[in-house]
Order: sequence, then structure tokens, then C-alpha cells
Amino acid sequence: MIKTPTHLSVFDLDHTLLTQNSSFKFGVYLYQTGKLACYKMLLLVACYAFHKIGFCSFRRLHILCLKIYFQFISFSQLESWIEEFLDCHFEKMMNPVVVTKLFEAKKSNHYTMILSTSPCFLVKHVAKRFQVDYWNGTSYIVDNDKLVGIASVLLGSDKAKYVKSFSNEKGLPIQQCTAYTDHIADLPLLEAVGNAVAVNPSKKLRTLCLQNNWTILD
Repeated sequence: MIKTPTHLSVFDLDHTLLTQNSSFKFGVYLYQTGKLACYKMLLLVACYAFHKIGFCSFRRLHILCLKIYFQFISFSQLESWIEEFLDCHFEKMMNPVVVTKLFEAKKSNHYTMILSTSPCFLVKHVAKRFQVDYWNGTSYIVDNDKLVGIASVLLGSDKAKYVKSFSNEKGLPIQQCTAYTDHIADLPLLEAVGNAVAVNPSKKLRTLCLQNNWTILD
């Protein structure tokens, strides 16, 4: 008899399960394979740089990426390129320390979940390769095989709500939920669960980890 899981392990994607930002790496791949013009790649790099220094919100970053590139190609074509990209780079992008934690969670019969602010169409394909039970990401609106807008951005507060709702639905005490993330933006998620784990945290997040006795993975 298969036992019902009594724990949940939640993983952020970029710089947590993966060592890099998957969306940015995908953009580089598109440029290197001739699918993204040089000037568009430069625009995307600039947008990402502004986001990293705090001058561009997650939502604004997604909107700009959509306007610069994604709205001009078919969604079905985009998904096929994602598979090609992952065939080439998936294993090389893995963070072995955190991926080991994912495999351990699976072996211990935990529910496993990926929650990422990255586009859902990218998160979906990565989640499939990791074979997690559940996943979610920033939702895009698709119409007539085209990406035409942003439905909702999955922020840290949304991740916390998602995990709380999931644990209530499954009858899991929130104390039996573990979350892994690298980003201070996911602080609401870390505060919501019973076991918070920061992966290569920034100085600010590391300080909070020490104050709260949260686990740090470097």
C-alpha cells in the first residue's frame, strides 16, 4: 500500500534547484542558436540588469520580456525550443546540493513542489524533468497560439498563500512543510513554513536566517 505523504518539500527554481536564472539562460540559448536578434538580446540583458539592481520589478521584467520577444513567436514553437534548450543545458544547470535534497524528499515520500517567479511555460518543462508532484510559476495569457499578456506574477507572498492552501487541502500541518529558496523576495514563504532553508543567501537573507535559526545551504 502506498502511504499518503505527511510532509511537503517546496523548492524555488532559479539559483536554488538550478545554479542559474533559467529564463536568462534560455534567452542566451535563443541568441546563440540564431533565434533571438542581437539587439533584442541586448535589451533583455539590460532589463535583467535593472531588475538585479532593484530598478525593475518582477512584473515589469515579465512585461518587458513579453514585449521585446515572446509576443512575436508562436507558443507551440516556444515550447519546442524550451525542450531543445533543456536537452542541452538541464543537467549542467542543476545545483547538486539542492537536487539531492529533492531526491531525498521523494525517497521519504514527501509531496514535492516547485514554485517559481519564472514563466510558467518554462517552469512546466523543468518540473516535468525533475518529476515533482506540483508546480506553479508566473502565468501568461495565450490566445491563438500567441503570448498576449501576463495573467499573474507568482511572488513570494503568493508562494506562501499557495503552500498554506495546499497544506490545508492535504491536511498537512504547516510545521511539516520545508521550503528552499535563495531570494529575500521569498521571505513570506520562508516565514510560513515549519522548516526554512536558504540556499547561498544574500547578506540580508543570511542575517535573517541566523536570527531565526533557519538552515543555510552554501
